[in-house]
Amino acid sequence: MTYEMQVTAQDMINYYRRLAGSGWAPDQKDYWPTAERMNAVVYDCDNIGNATKVIADNCTVQSYTATPGYSLSFFKVADLTKTSLQVLNEAITKWAEQSMLVDLDKEVRFDGNVEAKASDFAKMLNERAMRVGCSVKECKSQKFTVAVCQYDAPLASGDTVYTTGKPCSGCIGAGKKCDNTLGGGLCIA
Repeated sequence: MTYEMQVTAQDMINYYRRLAGSGWAPDQKDYWPTAERMNAVVYDCDNIGNATKVIADNCTVQSYTATPGYSLSFFKVADLTKTSLQVLNEAITKWAEQSMLVDLDKEVRFDGNVEAKASDFAKMLNERAMRVGCSVKECKSQKFTVAVCQYDAPLASGDTVYTTGKPCSGCIGAGKKCDNTLGGGLCIA
């Protein structure tokens, strides 16, 4: 991934994390609940990025499996005219749009409709995730391009995706501060 693509992935994912953290991520009826401590993720090229590239480079599989200890989202598009950056943008946007497929209560858990219909968005919002790495691979002979992103924290059925509460109220307890630019909602170092 180029540096531009790494920055794009980090910034887009943090944008959607900020939306959820501040209560502006749309769900089926209104908005996802606000988050006490939605941490900003940083792009990890050396570890997660390299592991994700190995996964994405396998053009012969139907689906992709996360590296142990990580969670994974992938997106395939049967259009070889799109650039890798366009496919990455489309993937992250599609994952974020899953938020509108579910209606949430005060607890945001990885179960039921969230697990079935919005799993990629939930992985993006996992409060335990601190790092992300992605890869985009054009699979010419299979006639598709795939974008794969992994986060450094897995989500299992029944896990809390994030702790709901007053935006940023848990940042200080986690040794961070609230990034109040662009509406707040994100804990930063």
